[in-house]
Amino acid sequence: MKKIINYMLIAAMMVNMGSVSVIANDSVLYEQAEIEKVTKGLDYEYKEVFTKDGWMDVHTLIMDLKDEDLTVEFIKSVEEVGLKQKLTDLVDEYNVNNDDQNNDNQVVAGVNASFFNMANGYSNPIGVNYDEGYTYGAHNYNVGYQDAASIIETVDGKIMFDFFDFAINFTNEEGRELYFSGLNLVDPDNKVVLYNSDFDVTSERIDAKGSYYKLTVMDDVITAIAEPGVTCPIPVAEEGVTEEGYIFTIPEDIQEYHLPYFQVGTKVNLDIQTTIDTENLKGSIGGGGVIIKDGEAVELGLAAEPNYRHPRTAVGVTEDGNTLIAMVVDGRGESIGATHGELIGFLQDY
Repeated sequence: MKKIINYMLIAAMMVNMGSVSVIANDSVLYEQAEIEKVTKGLDYEYKEVFTKDGWMDVHTLIMDLKDEDLTVEFIKSVEEVGLKQKLTDLVDEYNVNNDDQNNDNQVVAGVNASFFNMANGYSNPIGVNYDEGYTYGAHNYNVGYQDAASIIETVDGKIMFDFFDFAINFTNEEGRELYFSGLNLVDPDNKVVLYNSDFDVTSERIDAKGSYYKLTVMDDVITAIAEPGVTCPIPVAEEGVTEEGYIFTIPEDIQEYHLPYFQVGTKVNLDIQTTIDTENLKGSIGGGGVIIKDGEAVELGLAAEPNYRHPRTAVGVTEDGNTLIAMVVDGRGESIGATHGELIGFLQDY
């Protein structure tokens, strides 16, 4: 029986940086923990911590990375790219789409990922998403400045954390460059954007956002141009085609500056540059800043108001690389949340 354990990583958007102070032992007045064995190789620990400032509810998944029956997966909505759903719905959806004869016995544990805005139903992910191929990326992300880190899984099951640089270079056969804002952006915002079949099967969602020319590329050649308002298919890999087909958008109000240089029959070159070795990459999802490195408190990348108490989610790996820790501290309710320093203290217990 295969048991699939899903973890996702939360991201932090705020950039207010400050000093990190690890929670002092004398500030914890009372602590009680309950441990439940979810399945072989996976434990769930619920901890009540009472400090001088109030209660904290700490939830921790402890996963044995050596157990061959457990895998790490990065899951997202299968309905639409960027659609925000409850974590329980995402997990249920994952089960339905990975149904097999042992589905009733499948164990799925999940934590939330990628900071989101509650104002609407869609949100661009953080940084770069990879699922056996690029599924989302913001151009020039982490290039020259470390913004948000990613949790990275290799094909052999190793878990790492790094800053995933991502840059899109696109030129025609004469070397004329076209600037792309990103890959599979939920809202094109009147920009040039690259879309592959991980986004959708047609350009309908793109056309609903604005007035765009859609150019189709197959095997490094522009094969079709759809005018604004005309929906076109987003191609997928076909037998004999070395590169997966894709489309890219050119907003109507700037087409005169670009379209003459990218016509049907034009050969093009798409080069995605990154600091991560994608040959050995299974999956990756963006998160927030790094708060622990080599067991010590650090501040690398974005921090969401580190010295204020908020709901927190963190993912880490023990020094020997054998155990994955996924931790959530509840907040904005009876549990008061945690500062980065307090979160670091909880993580260092493992």
